[in-house]
Amino acid sequence: MEASSNELRKAVEAQHGGAATLVTKLPVKEVFRGRTVWECVVHIFNLEGNPRATRAYAWSLPAEEGSDQRRFFAVLHLGGIRSPLDAVKAAIVAERRATDDLP
Repeated sequence: MEASSNELRKAVEAQHGGAATLVTKLPVKEVFRGRTVWECVVHIFNLEGNPRATRAYAWSLPAEEGSDQRRFFAVLHLGGIRSPLDAVKAAIVAERRATDDLP
């Protein structure tokens, strides 16, 4: 069960402020060493009212495998983030760092 565009819009606005308007959505698949490590549909939003970015990328994944609960990701289009794939890669790196910092 995927999150709706409206749920993702709300996640972008809650995490980054401003008003988000859906532009399009694209499938993204990240493969590492021949194995799919991330696959999702990324929604691309124009963002008004955020002082740092005018675009954001958002998607959701199950909180746990088989779960109905969703985790929401919202990444701003700035710095090295120039595409939906860049946003997904940044989220993978952030997840890895958060996991590696655990005792």
